[in-house]
Amino acid sequence: MRIYDRDRMSLLGLAMGSSIERAFAAAPGAPPALRGTIALEAGGMGVTVRFGAEGAEIRQGVPRKASARLSGELVPLVELAAGELPFAALLGRRVRLSGNLRLLWRFAQLLRSARAAAPGAGTGAA
Repeated sequence: MRIYDRDRMSLLGLAMGSSIERAFAAAPGAPPALRGTIALEAGGMGVTVRFGAEGAEIRQGVPRKASARLSGELVPLVELAAGELPFAALLGRRVRLSGNLRLLWRFAQLLRSARAAAPGAGTGAA
């Protein structure tokens, strides 16, 4: 997992990067079956998450072409980074999806696995 220009990365990029790093640490040597580029846009911030054979990388900004896109309000996307699935935000159109929905679903599953691997997960600890 590599976060480019970490010192200048947006909150959205840092939240996503932290969750992806936790997910990778929970299953070392077993990269997820993710391949493609996901553009994320919220709260005036834009980041690109790219998954490939070498793992994942996050960069500031969004490309014109991406395998999938998630855009909308910041809070639901940060909730997604925390491993929650913001269904109410999706149904209320506060978050919009486009492109490869299978890639987005696998991305959400990866983020949920990071939540399960977090210290105190499932114990009610905050």
